[in-house]
Amino acid sequence: AADKPIDIDASTLDIDASGALTIDSATSITIGGTTDNPVTIDSSTFALDASGAIAIDGVGLSIDNAGTEANITSTSDAAGEDFTIALAGATDSSLILSSTGTGVDALQITTTAGGIDITNGGASGEDLDIIGALSAVNITSAEATADAIKIDATAGQVTIDGNAGVNIDSAADLNVTAVGIE
Repeated sequence: AADKPIDIDASTLDIDASGALTIDSATSITIGGTTDNPVTIDSSTFALDASGAIAIDGVGLSIDNAGTEANITSTSDAAGEDFTIALAGATDSSLILSSTGTGVDALQITTTAGGIDITNGGASGEDLDIIGALSAVNITSAEATADAIKIDATAGQVTIDGNAGVNIDSAADLNVTAVGIE
């Protein structure tokens, strides 16, 4: 006998299973396909495993974790498989990474192979600010090259202000070249 469709119309549908509950389909499974209705899944653990891509689209998104470590990981196996976190839309909105951690490494941006680029494409006055409100700002390089730390203003001036003075220590020569001195 051929497979026959089953259509159940009810005000509520309650399915109880003392063992596992399995829903299989040779083509697809749709929940709430004709009308936008809330879907709630409450479980002790939740695993989502797909052999293809996973798409989550919505008007808002909130992913919350409490009481244990969490991660979002993308493992690439070929060049060009970039992982992008983006805020799209030309509005007065911000992409915010924030931490209330209390360790000296409360927020980390780390690469183990490859560089880090920070680019600000904004207009004049839309600056790139690095501020240590109650702490020092340290820039350290372990590369043994002539430009291990390079500060280059290609169109403007470089200003160094030190309220308590400016100290420059060099283990070798100190070279200062200027067209004029003011």
